[in-house]
Amino acid sequence: KAIAAGGSTIRTYHAAKGVDGRFQQQLFAYNRAGKPCLRCQTPLAKIKVKGRGSTFCPRCQINRSLPLVVAITGAMHAGKSTILRLASEAGYPTISSDAMVKQLYAQPASVTKVAQLLHTTFPDNRIDSKQVLDIILTDPPAKKRLEKWVHPIIKAQVLQRLKEIKAPLVFVEVPLLFDAKWDYLAHYIIGVTTSYDIQTKRIKENFAYPELALKLAATNQFAVYQNRVDELIVNDGTQKELQTMAEKAINHAVNTLIKTAESANF
Repeated sequence: KAIAAGGSTIRTYHAAKGVDGRFQQQLFAYNRAGKPCLRCQTPLAKIKVKGRGSTFCPRCQINRSLPLVVAITGAMHAGKSTILRLASEAGYPTISSDAMVKQLYAQPASVTKVAQLLHTTFPDNRIDSKQVLDIILTDPPAKKRLEKWVHPIIKAQVLQRLKEIKAPLVFVEVPLLFDAKWDYLAHYIIGVTTSYDIQTKRIKENFAYPELALKLAATNQFAVYQNRVDELIVNDGTQKELQTMAEKAINHAVNTLIKTAESANF
């Protein structure tokens, strides 16, 4: 339709001679940055191409220089790490943003930076997770300051790893995929959730500070976003049941992306 309305090529959509440019109104992405893609509902992104702004869908328009990404996200202690491990055991490259955050916090320079952001001190010269939880649960501005510092660093590390991995497909665990607005990086999203009672039981059994962890879990907004995932796993059963569901989801994600890549000549 854009070409019929006067666009000269499908690649540039430059106006043909004597055409006023109204053909752009026929484009699905033009002037719609941040709005949902009309095909897949992913928020459209905008970049500069040769000095000019270009709006595109990160999921429908594949970046051939990077591998296809299956993102794993979901509620706290619902089984994200287990799904990532199973993907690794199946032979696929994996990236854990949680592991990257832990490595970041272990750096001496991070101790000073986090203390500065949270307006506190760490007497043992290491980041105290209980102390951090106490602060971010009672001081929303402090939480935002910390996230504003952490998220860009981890995002840059994830993108760097994607560039380094020489494989057609990668599984990436990102607990706050939607909150951090990283969902545009994923070509397929596996979400995992669990009931409140099961989540509470797991947290009490596995966390050193269960009361704080439960408060943190209550702030998780995954329920708001779960209708945007490609496949949702409800992990209220045994580890064996989770493994069965996860392996099925992994295979379905891979097969779906293989078809996507083939249709795009990826």
